[in-house]
Amino acid sequence: MRRHGPYAHDKAEHYATWKAALARVAERPNVVCKVGGIMGRGAAFDYLHAERPPTSAELTEIWRP
Repeated sequence: MRRHGPYAHDKAEHYATWKAALARVAERPNVVCKVGGIMGRGAAFDYLHAERPPTSAELTEIWRP
């Protein structure tokens, strides 16, 4: 998986910070997250040139920590 910008290093540290912050957000009763678009620009999947949209299984493999 490609890493970009300031998050290109210290993967474990950035993941732990993100996970803790997301857990705090998830405690709110009025918050939802559209998982299908969360990595639209950052994932390794080439959305612009793909013959078809990615499957859920493909996205799971691309996005896994």
